Amino acid sequence: MEDSKKVTVTQSAYGTTANGEKVDRFTLKNTNGMQVDIITYGGRITALSVPDKAGKFENVTLGFDRLDLYEGENPFFGALVGRYGNRIAKAKFNLEGTTYELAANNGPNSLHGGIKGFDKVVWKVIDTSQGQVAQLKIGYLSKDMEEGFPGNLQTVVTYTLTADNILKVDYEATTDKTTIVNLTQHAYFNLSGDLSKDITDHVLEINADRLVPVDDNLIPTGELAPVSGTPFDFTSPKPIGQDIGADNEQIKKGGGYDHCWVLNDQGQGLRQAAILWHPASGRVLEVATSEPGMQLYTGNFLDGSLPIPGGGTYQKRSGLCLETQHYPDTPNQPSFPSVTLRPGSEHVVGLAGAGASDKLPMLIYEIHAWIVLILGWVFLPFYARSGVFTMPEFLEKRFDARSRWVLSVFSIVAYVLTKISVTIYAGGVVVSALMGIDFWTGAIATVVLTGLYTVLGGVIALTLKMRGELHWDSPDEAFPVLMSNLLPSGLRGLVAAGLLAALMSSLASVFNSCSTLFTVDIYKKLRPGTPEKKLVRTGQIAT
Repeated sequence: MEDSKKVTVTQSAYGTTANGEKVDRFTLKNTNGMQVDIITYGGRITALSVPDKAGKFENVTLGFDRLDLYEGENPFFGALVGRYGNRIAKAKFNLEGTTYELAANNGPNSLHGGIKGFDKVVWKVIDTSQGQVAQLKIGYLSKDMEEGFPGNLQTVVTYTLTADNILKVDYEATTDKTTIVNLTQHAYFNLSGDLSKDITDHVLEINADRLVPVDDNLIPTGELAPVSGTPFDFTSPKPIGQDIGADNEQIKKGGGYDHCWVLNDQGQGLRQAAILWHPASGRVLEVATSEPGMQLYTGNFLDGSLPIPGGGTYQKRSGLCLETQHYPDTPNQPSFPSVTLRPGSEHVVGLAGAGASDKLPMLIYEIHAWIVLILGWVFLPFYARSGVFTMPEFLEKRFDARSRWVLSVFSIVAYVLTKISVTIYAGGVVVSALMGIDFWTGAIATVVLTGLYTVLGGVIALTLKMRGELHWDSPDEAFPVLMSNLLPSGLRGLVAAGLLAALMSSLASVFNSCSTLFTVDIYKKLRPGTPEKKLVRTGQIAT
């Protein structure tokens, strides 16, 4: 019984690139006969075979049958797209005060990752598996400043075919430096199975009430416009050809549909984005995603110059794309959902992020925090009886004055470079996620408020206006995003205040520790006769 549901993976050689890299093809197939072919060059889907209502199997995706055609100029047939799917205006963006220049490969703009994006590299096979599902896991390391993007970005994509005809594409990405990322799959579909025909007879429904309007260069204007009463209204099933030639400014700018829809139900995880139906063949494609947007592209720029395997050429609108993604030009549009990806950090925010990505191992690690309590219980009374205020002071009693000087200076430098910087980073992540401001403003606000809190004492209360969606661009944003979306309003404010208080308390304790180290172990040693009142004032200034 188990074997009757087995989904298989087979590997075969596909060819060698012009620079000598080997490319393999992996075929995922289930017992229903559905089959998908994927090559390691660009992680591309080269064929997708599914039955029509009469049981006839045909390929329903646009592609080639030769590697050299994929290496040549082509409209991203079946490709994985990155680092940034869609357009970035004027091929540049600003991130944390630095302007990054990209390759302009689409007029004045950067499109789909630049001249050599993820579609034009050979991906490494990480793992394959078969059984109840078939999986192909591939990865690619994009080096720091590749195509102008900062950070070493490790991307892993997993293709999964199930026994009930579901093809999943899961994306993961980690970076060692703050960067931007917007990954998508650029398959073209023609459910008729006859790739020489156009797709205007397909019926489409999109779960979106708004659209991202574009200018003459297909860059978002910044507005999110309602689709009601326009050719872009697919809230009910409608033939694609019905309004594709309408006298509409946006239709004219795209030469048809080449726009991003603002999907409904954002913040609710995986949900239905679109349903595509071809009445004549009976084939239906359902698209689900956790992303905020979906680009519909109706093959407006296909021009008959590219060959169809078996004969013929791809004509205008031979296929359409349903690219789930973030909105175009998001790095230059502060009001759009963020595409910023940051390196991991630690503790309150970082542990929540690590939990989001690592699950059980991080839980087991954190459970062992009881050891710290035991160590404090055993050693704290001993230090208290010694009559010392700092560890360097204890070392001087145990050894000599030199050890006190060395540890004092080392501790202050280490605090600044590690504990303080990490806590400020966590504060910046939390404040930016909760208040919808940029990271650096959030980090600076954390430092200023904590400094006032530490020096002046007392309690500072903040009322936060929550916003956002159930989506995070890096694991470190998991805790504030979940908090701001899942908790009711009153409790949300209390937890936010508690979290900020904890961050400020952690930072204040480090400020106080550094102040004590400087005042007691450095300033007092240099000026032994200083009165207590002046030492207190010195500590405040040092903070």
